Amino acid sequence: MLVDESRALWNPLVNDGDALRLAVKLGLHIDCAFLCAMPKDLFGKNPDDWSEGADIDSDDECELMRRAIVHAVAKIGKSIP
Repeated sequence: MLVDESRALWNPLVNDGDALRLAVKLGLHIDCAFLCAMPKDLFGKNPDDWSEGADIDSDDECELMRRAIVHAVAKIGKSIP
């Protein structure tokens, strides 16, 4: 995504900083040991609500964590009527 003000590309799937800022802005719970993330309103309700980045075959833990963050954000987006 192109951000107009700074003319910088924003892509949390490929940029660690963008993914972390997104997680902080939305208050996600992140578990770096298990490479997963969860929207704050689901925290503690169901262990299966954690989003994982393991839907791809990669040894890059940072890539898997970025994907988990984006998946958790997608869950938030889907829950908005």
